[in-house]
Amino acid sequence: GTLIPYRINFENLGPGSVPTPPQPATAPAQRVEVTDQLSANLDWNTLEFTEFGFGDTLVTVPAGRANHFDTVSLTYNSRTFDVQVELTFDSATGIVSAVYQTLDPGTALPPDVLTGFLPPEDGTGIGQGHFSYTIQTQASLATGTELRNIALIRFDGQTSIATNQVDPHDPSQGTDPAKEALNTIDAAGPTSSVAALPTSSPASFNVSWSGNDDAAGSGIATYDVF
Repeated sequence: GTLIPYRINFENLGPGSVPTPPQPATAPAQRVEVTDQLSANLDWNTLEFTEFGFGDTLVTVPAGRANHFDTVSLTYNSRTFDVQVELTFDSATGIVSAVYQTLDPGTALPPDVLTGFLPPEDGTGIGQGHFSYTIQTQASLATGTELRNIALIRFDGQTSIATNQVDPHDPSQGTDPAKEALNTIDAAGPTSSVAALPTSSPASFNVSWSGNDDAAGSGIATYDVF
């Protein structure tokens, strides 16, 4: 029953921010495409986009939308251009998609190659973008069910890069636990009880209690004793 928020981040890696290889970006990205295959353990009918952003631009998506289209006017390096952002969700396949496209407002075509909405990152956040959504789990998941999520990001038609990887450019190394957005289901609350007392006790006596959670549950944090 918990509403789970997800946020997918991407970055146009600039000089000094990546090892060699790969080579860092030397020009802004004009088009970024993100695809995210949702787990079947999520209730696809509950997905809602919440926001998207890039650099210092942040746009809130109106509530209740599983699809959203927006156009943002941006000026960078004395050039003014449009950024079209399309957020879509296919409820039949469970695929979330986001497309950011830079366009010349006069021609409705991509501008010159040195003009784009996502410059190389320089430590200020100018080269970073994201979008986010919320979704609920399926109602009948068992305790211990793991929800994992990996998105694929493509810059200007280049090879897709996977999120959460030890090395984003070498998927064979697997996911990094410190980056992975792992959620584990705890379907039932713990149980607890106070140990039985004798029929009669002295004026001063001990009271004890204990509890139990599923083996794969999150465990007991505290007790409230009444």
